[in-house]
Amino acid sequence: MTSMTRPVVVGVDGSPSSDTALAFAFEAAALRGVALHAVRTWWDITAETAWQRGLTATNLVSIEAAEERLLAEQLATCTTKYPDVPVRGLRPGHARAVNSRALPLAGRASPRPASATSA
Repeated sequence: MTSMTRPVVVGVDGSPSSDTALAFAFEAAALRGVALHAVRTWWDITAETAWQRGLTATNLVSIEAAEERLLAEQLATCTTKYPDVPVRGLRPGHARAVNSRALPLAGRASPRPASATSA
């Protein structure tokens, strides 16, 4: 698989810089005629931090649903502009599976991601 046939992978967190990276990623995918895999990032939850925050499985499911909704909202503008680019939203763990066979793109890290889960 060459870099011209690999999907483009971009990480987004809802920040303006990730919007810029997302637009660039869609353009790269459109020019190559390949799919785009978007990974929404948010804080990592371990069993210990979940317990310390009082989170239950139900809380975690609702957090994940909110993050998936935010990803869909962030993708909406570009999917309208690039309707022929197949898009797949990925959870952070799933990104590892495509990383070795993809063209990864990253924006500048934000000091604080814009997220429904930020306090």
